[in-house]
Amino acid sequence: MRLDGDLGARLNALPAVLTQSLLTGALKTGAEPMRARMASGAPRAEQEIHRPDHAEGHLADHIVISVAKKVDGEAMGERQAAVAVGPAGPFWWGRFSEFGTQHEGARPFARPAFDGTANLAFDLITADLWRRLRDAAEHGFGASFASGTAAGTGTL
Repeated sequence: MRLDGDLGARLNALPAVLTQSLLTGALKTGAEPMRARMASGAPRAEQEIHRPDHAEGHLADHIVISVAKKVDGEAMGERQAAVAVGPAGPFWWGRFSEFGTQHEGARPFARPAFDGTANLAFDLITADLWRRLRDAAEHGFGASFASGTAAGTGTL
């Protein structure tokens, strides 16, 4: 998701560390419905796994939102943020359920969750970023930031 226009200009007017924090928070907010839909669609075994060589529990109970350090092998810049939604590390084998194997057919849960919530996620991220920017303006980023004269047009 690329932010241009007034929203992008406002974010660029902030210190980089604050921009990254605002972006990460908003991305997590936007990703929650996707995480919930993914968890509800993930396969659930008849009984929980209890083996010493496997993490315990059901895949569906271990769908998480995590901060991504890289996207497509590229490290995040100082004004960039990304989150990943999917199985927690010990449940990496969830990809086999998503795509299938030679022994088991695919049981997709991640792609349908993405397809069903992407537009909502975008709307939630945008609304949350504006809310966070208003909060930042109210807590001391100056009148020029709040009025839009320093970093774009319009008002918060």
